[in-house]
Amino acid sequence: MSDDSYQSPWRKPPSASSNRGTTYRPRGATIRPQYQTTSAGQRQDLNPTPPERDLFDGLLTDRKVLIRPLDDDADQENVRISDCKYIGSYNWMESKENKETPTILVPGSPAYWLNRSTPYTIPPDRGNHLGDQNGFKMSKAVLLPLFLAVNKCQSISKQPVFNWSTIDIITDRNNLRKLTRWVEGESSDFRIDLQLFGDKTLLMSRWSEKYWYSYTGRTFGFSFEKASTDFAPGCKNTTGHHRIISYDLNGLKMVVRFEVDACVRPPIQLTRTNAPTSDEALTQSLSSITLTTLSSLQGSGEYPIDYPLLVREGGSEVATASIIELATRAERTLETWGYNWKETFPQLFFSQTAHYYIGVHNRGEFSRVEKRKLKDLAEHELDSQAAFKKVRTLLEQMRNLVAEDWKDKRLSLVVKNGVMGLYERSTTEGILPDVALSFFDAPSEATST
Repeated sequence: MSDDSYQSPWRKPPSASSNRGTTYRPRGATIRPQYQTTSAGQRQDLNPTPPERDLFDGLLTDRKVLIRPLDDDADQENVRISDCKYIGSYNWMESKENKETPTILVPGSPAYWLNRSTPYTIPPDRGNHLGDQNGFKMSKAVLLPLFLAVNKCQSISKQPVFNWSTIDIITDRNNLRKLTRWVEGESSDFRIDLQLFGDKTLLMSRWSEKYWYSYTGRTFGFSFEKASTDFAPGCKNTTGHHRIISYDLNGLKMVVRFEVDACVRPPIQLTRTNAPTSDEALTQSLSSITLTTLSSLQGSGEYPIDYPLLVREGGSEVATASIIELATRAERTLETWGYNWKETFPQLFFSQTAHYYIGVHNRGEFSRVEKRKLKDLAEHELDSQAAFKKVRTLLEQMRNLVAEDWKDKRLSLVVKNGVMGLYERSTTEGILPDVALSFFDAPSEATST
């Protein structure tokens, strides 16, 4: 279960009627419930979750364009993803120099799947869990870690500077899943902030009504991941591995970020007889970490103090074929309802996640883990084509609309009670700092995308 995975009906977050697709299970991002007794003898939560934000906060509601639902197009070709490439990744971590400054570890690494023998029993989920780590840590620039991680990964691997100016859409997978639900007529309320950068690149910034969710022991997804995975070398005490890929979506050049639950442990490769142990490798990795600022990664200009973000080097890139999405399902629910592929397959498709592991349990006793591969789900890809075609059309329409009529505006795409509208925001502040505009200057030598 990842940054945007909603596993209906077995793993719905509390009060999820307006938050489908926003649950998140990063490793370690948990606050256990703590209580004090008031003078009236009542228990009071010392770590309450903050209230939800207003969906229309900062929007000029009199300046909007309504977007009608799309009709089926029988003549439209099936949607395919081609030329899929890994371009960057990172884990969130705590900076030793400044605990108040958000810090990412690049390239980081997903947790390793332990492949434990069943059965095993785990406790239920309890406490407050972070639902949107990028938004919580970087509320003023939710997409900034994406850019810095890609630029840093290109530098580490000595690749040419990534050519952001060739990309049509930059987004989180979470946004694509929300659009998919909307075109299928099953969407809850949501908002996505938009802005055009360069001549044609539409940035879609995730907007969350709330960042934290309280769990009271009715689900097992967080505990399942914690009990079934372990930190990769160099990534101890990090939380939430985020992977960034580029691909062609029937002619649309996409960059998509998503959270990864786990990966298949890579084979151990010893290049010499006295190769270091895991602990030694961890120490060496941490000791080689370097600090990076925005301006040193690409372009020039002063480091934007309003958007503090530290970049450290550590961890290791993992193969796309090893990426795993985790889920849990109660035995009784599985027997009664089966799998909800209509909800799950778009999650796997838009991130090209290779593996889907489902832990099957009875009140927390896991009897087996059922494993599926994306390449074997062609039937569900065909079933999803009607929705994918509409999403592909909607993405292009939005990009063209913003580029032609709203190029210099700060915008938000909002769905309320099933009605979609494009609204102008009152702020002049962009969804990236101004220094990031240099990212969209076409480099003399850049990667082909």
